[in-house]
Amino acid sequence: MPFATASLAAGGGAVVYLNCAEARSDALIVTPGRVEVLPLAGCGLRETGDLAVEWQAALLTLEREWSMRVFRVVERVLTTLWERVARPVLAALPDEPRVWWIPTGPLALLPVHAALGDDGSVLDRSVSSYTPTLRDLAEARRRAAVEREVNALVVAVPQGPVPLPGAAREAREVGRRLGGRSLLDATVAEVVGALPAASHAHFACHGAQDVLDPASARLILHDGPLWLRDLAELRLPAARLAYLSACRTAVGALRLTDEAVHLAATMQLIGFPEVVATGWAVDDSLAAEIAAGVYDRLAAGGAVALRETILATRAAHPDDVLLWSAYLHLGP
Repeated sequence: MPFATASLAAGGGAVVYLNCAEARSDALIVTPGRVEVLPLAGCGLRETGDLAVEWQAALLTLEREWSMRVFRVVERVLTTLWERVARPVLAALPDEPRVWWIPTGPLALLPVHAALGDDGSVLDRSVSSYTPTLRDLAEARRRAAVEREVNALVVAVPQGPVPLPGAAREAREVGRRLGGRSLLDATVAEVVGALPAASHAHFACHGAQDVLDPASARLILHDGPLWLRDLAELRLPAARLAYLSACRTAVGALRLTDEAVHLAATMQLIGFPEVVATGWAVDDSLAAEIAAGVYDRLAAGGAVALRETILATRAAHPDDVLLWSAYLHLGP
């Protein structure tokens, strides 16, 4: 992408490429009219890869059984990301900047948006999003600028082998704010058929992805999985915002860390300029509250709405970082 186009894609904020290599690691900070290379100490390929594996293993363990020892690993990883990546990058930017992260290599499997330390956090210091590439951000910005009539699709699957009692309440809360069509116990065919006309698509259901298998990303609907490959075949001209209120919808895969292969990126690829997604398991009882908060603030933009909602959620649950930091934003 030519520099002038890249500069415009930053849109008054900063796009930060995070490059992780054995020889050296850098943050490439693109702002309107300027590109800065910032060396990142302690982010070698091997040590960052070990950190990513440790992080993913800790999340999977905590989904099965709570352990204070494993939670300490979570805290250490988030602190390490703050000290080695987020704090030096944010120190090079104005206060509370608008930032888009493009992590590559093993950093793509780590939650830069959730990094925190004793002297600050990404949540406190910036309005933060992800984008797969600068080109994707420029295209999402172009699509987001087009006025679209609201035609919401709310998909909820409260019943199943592992029930989600909060999903029905979430569907009601979202439907009350957006109107549109609600599908309870939605089937794959119903959802695929309804998506092309939807401006806003909200999913309250189970989601899954195996970090060893990039093709395994899926949303679990009433009659089976809606696979990433099924979504990738769609093109959605009316799309504006996808909200994936399901577990692990923006995880990626160990074998393709330089590519954004997950449900959130696929939603953006097929037409949604903005996507709210999750990096790990989310709490069913809290999901409706967070969704309502985001839609109540949506006039400020998806990234700002999510940040303000998560700040409020953190204030209510200050000691459980995994509870409120799972949510992330893609797009302008």
